[in-house]
Amino acid sequence: MRQIVVAFDTTGSDPKHGARLRDLRAVEVLDGSQTTQVLHLTLAPDSWQSDTSFAEHLEALDTFIGDSSIVVANAGLWRRFLRLELRHMKKRGIRRLLTNTIDVAQWAKQRFPRHRKDLASLARKLDIAIPSESIGLARDAAILVAIAARMDSHSIAAHARPLGAPDSSDPQHPLPASAIRLSLGVRLRSYWKKLIAQA
Repeated sequence: MRQIVVAFDTTGSDPKHGARLRDLRAVEVLDGSQTTQVLHLTLAPDSWQSDTSFAEHLEALDTFIGDSSIVVANAGLWRRFLRLELRHMKKRGIRRLLTNTIDVAQWAKQRFPRHRKDLASLARKLDIAIPSESIGLARDAAILVAIAARMDSHSIAAHARPLGAPDSSDPQHPLPASAIRLSLGVRLRSYWKKLIAQA
C-alpha cells in the first residue's frame, strides 16, 4: 500500500486573514516503510510575498501524490488552507488532494482520548524514537511516518475520507442529513452501552 505523509507549515493560523501555506514536506511510504522519495516545497517564504502562489508547485505535488492516500496531522487544517489555494484551479481530479486524506488527529482522539494530540506528545506516547538531528518539518514527517506504520488497516479505513466523499467542513459540500443522523445514532448507542457496562 502506498501512502504519502505530508507535514506542512503556515504563515499564520487563519487563511481567511491572509495566512498561507509556507512549507510542505511530502514523504512516500510503501507498506509502512519510508522510501527515499521526498518532495519539499517552499510555497510562501513569508507572509508578505503574496505573489508566491501554490499553483507554481501544484503540478509537482499532484504528480508526487497521485492516487495515494495523504496522511496528515490535522486533515481539517490541511483542507482549510489547501482549499483556498485550489479554488481557482481547473485541473481535472485536483480535489483528491482535499478528500483522499487520513486524519492522524482524529485517530489519536479516539485512541488516546485523555492525552494531548500534538505530534511530540503522540511520539512520546507511542515510544517513537526521532533522530536528534531531525528538526522542523523533517521531524514532523518522521513522526507521521512512524504513526502511519502503527495504524492498522481498520484504523486507516475509519479515519480516511475516500476520494469523492463529502467534506463536512466544506459549506459547499455538507454531509447529507441521513449521514449526520446515522453518525449521531452510532454515538448514542456507544454512549448507552458504556453507561450500562459501568452500572
